[in-house]
Amino acid sequence: MKPTTISLSIAVIQLSSFAGFSAESVPLTNQTTVVFASIDAGQEALKTPDRYTKSLSRFDLESRLRTRDDVTAADLMQYSAEQVVAWSDEDRAKLEPIIASIGRRFAEYNIPLPPKILLIQTTGKEEGDAAYCRRHAVIFPRRYVRFPAEQLEPIFIHELFHVLSSHNEALRNSLYEIIGFKPCPEIALPESLANFKITNPDGPSLNYYIELDVDGQRRLAVSLLHSPERFDPLQGRTFFQYLKFHLLVVERDGDDWRVVKESDKPLLLDPKQTPSFHQQIGSNTKY
Repeated sequence: MKPTTISLSIAVIQLSSFAGFSAESVPLTNQTTVVFASIDAGQEALKTPDRYTKSLSRFDLESRLRTRDDVTAADLMQYSAEQVVAWSDEDRAKLEPIIASIGRRFAEYNIPLPPKILLIQTTGKEEGDAAYCRRHAVIFPRRYVRFPAEQLEPIFIHELFHVLSSHNEALRNSLYEIIGFKPCPEIALPESLANFKITNPDGPSLNYYIELDVDGQRRLAVSLLHSPERFDPLQGRTFFQYLKFHLLVVERDGDDWRVVKESDKPLLLDPKQTPSFHQQIGSNTKY
């Protein structure tokens, strides 16, 4: 090896040790690596159909694309891909110790995460400026990356939980049962609700129910996020400002599950007025 080559090698080693240098991927656990997505990789991930894109309602599409024009899931996937931004060395340098901290917290557990977690940064315009996950990807809006570490770390762990649960059905069922939810077939919504459903990419399906005591009567219900009105692009509101959370009462007849109606309208329960709901879930949700 020539002296110039040796000098260059030493320089590379020194650069790699410099505090400002950041890797493209960082180990989270012995089995899982977090990869900082390039723009191309992030766009490909967000343009790939999945449970979320197959569950989108008219309200989902209109509110995220901020229009009342006829739009499709493909339009939203394309728009989402266009929001992907590159990770800077500064971004990666900030996130690496957060990932290492989470890794230390996970070390004593055998957590069956996918081998690769894709970390994507976006403008946030595609999902109300909120963090979310899709398949094996965690998506942070740009503003989240600017959060202090103590604020960003629990958000990252929250999204990793959803990645974990989406890849492990048996584990997901066990965890959901802790707070009273059990699996059921996907609930088909009547049109009056279907067009106004607000889909959470972290949990896009309506396929877990909870048993409730409502005025001494046994009721089965699924959690439903929805809007009481159609999206209006002229009002300047995001979908979060339309969002209502109710418990949609369902009933089972053998293998058939259907929405319960009263006065020809779907029966919706206010969770705040349903003590048996909070007795089971505790403080698991802020809805």
